[in-house]
Amino acid sequence: RLVKYMHNWLHVGRRKHMMNTTDLGICPVCSKEKETWTHLLTCCHEDSIAIKSLVLAKFSALLIKCKTAPVIRSVLRYKLAQFLNVDHNTVPIIPGDLIGTTLGLGIEQQANIGWVNFLKGRVSKKFGDAQQIFYNIVHPNGTYTRDQWMGKMITGVWQIFYDIWQ
Repeated sequence: RLVKYMHNWLHVGRRKHMMNTTDLGICPVCSKEKETWTHLLTCCHEDSIAIKSLVLAKFSALLIKCKTAPVIRSVLRYKLAQFLNVDHNTVPIIPGDLIGTTLGLGIEQQANIGWVNFLKGRVSKKFGDAQQIFYNIVHPNGTYTRDQWMGKMITGVWQIFYDIWQ
């Protein structure tokens, strides 16, 4: 499923319609729009929003478990909620320190890469750089690394997609 998602080959309404002309390819949740993989992630129906809210809470819990810097956690939660059309009324404040500056570069790079690509695991390395700066400050003698964090975070991002698709 992950490979199909990464390459836009998901068996969603649009693809079903291509294979079966009697299937209209309409979203089974909202019954308003053609179901594409992008619509799957951004559907605004209240049932879809409820599922995505739970999935984002699960992702936030993963970030806490990975000892993610609070500002990085807030920014990722905000940006994903914004992309997924889930309530995102609290805009995170990014500090002017080294973590904040690096995080700002990550946000800018991710905007160029695309947040839909973030959900496919195509993530700006600057997020990992910002997290490593945090680890160096808060856990200087710890064994935490940017690469471990990025791996766990990307796996969590893929889980977001999988949970929404289910």
